[in-house]
Amino acid sequence: MSIMRKEIFEQPEVLRKCIETNGITVTALVAALKKHDVKFISIAARGTSDHAAIFGKYVFEYLVGCPTCLAAPSIASVYGRKLDLRGTLVIGISQSGMAQDVLEYLEEGKGAGAITASITNNIDSPLAKAAEFHLFCNAGLEKSVAATKTFVTEMMLLLMTGLIWSGNTDYLKLCGTVPDLLEQSLESLEGSAKQAAEHLKNIRDCITLSRGFSYPIALESALKIQETCYVKAKGYSVSDFYHGPIAIADESLQTILIAPESKMMHDFEQVAKRLREAHAGLTIISPSESLRSYADFFFPVPKTDEITAPFVNAAAIQLLACKLADEKGINPDMPRMLKKVTITV
Repeated sequence: MSIMRKEIFEQPEVLRKCIETNGITVTALVAALKKHDVKFISIAARGTSDHAAIFGKYVFEYLVGCPTCLAAPSIASVYGRKLDLRGTLVIGISQSGMAQDVLEYLEEGKGAGAITASITNNIDSPLAKAAEFHLFCNAGLEKSVAATKTFVTEMMLLLMTGLIWSGNTDYLKLCGTVPDLLEQSLESLEGSAKQAAEHLKNIRDCITLSRGFSYPIALESALKIQETCYVKAKGYSVSDFYHGPIAIADESLQTILIAPESKMMHDFEQVAKRLREAHAGLTIISPSESLRSYADFFFPVPKTDEITAPFVNAAAIQLLACKLADEKGINPDMPRMLKKVTITV
């Protein structure tokens, strides 16, 4: 059994600890945001954490109506350009808390008078200590190079912040459904992931697709498949896929569509139809039986609301990557040329 698989199965308990640990800090952060009438958010992150940040963008813009951007950390760390970040919440996300460029961007925000928050899995890290508010993943030691439980806790912390900021007084109930749902479904997800991996075992490249709150899961799917299986993968929003990349759709293209029950269902149905017309390979991860007829392989997942579906979909694609690595005879815990902590400047 791989460490990656073990850490995926730790997610229900890890998420419970994350929610319990951070309620007071998130509430204090939101109080500061309201006091200073913050109108804009800038999030700095890399890799998997960057995908969590994109989820945060959807959370803050949908729940709070607060415009949110993804920072270019090198503006501070390489180009040395000063930014006017007054009235902004600057969030730095790094599992290790060691990302130097993210740290420099956060410190730039602090120097400009922004409210600063960090999300890390290391309370003693430079990023944790630099921020005014530190949100702690509390995921325990993550040994596998491929991030799994730290990714979902980063998303949870962003969701908690958005829910409390929006005035949702029942946020604990909504957040608490996620670990319960994962606990109930991980074994069935693993069975489907194994079957999907057997179906996809010979792929050398693929496209991953979704839209809305699960768009970052499409990006994370591609990253997980790249780093654990050495497959050339690229993630797209369905809407961006139409703007050019769909031209490559033919019988040689393998695609993975992540399609939760959501306001985007019509888009998912339309892209699935067009991919089938192009004779592209299509694996669909969805709770919707209406999509089954389009798929070469249908990967069922539990139905949940649009905002919490990314947690279920994240576990599904993590397990798929893990099982696909097994099919290819690759150790997913130790990808070549990668280390657990990546320092970028």
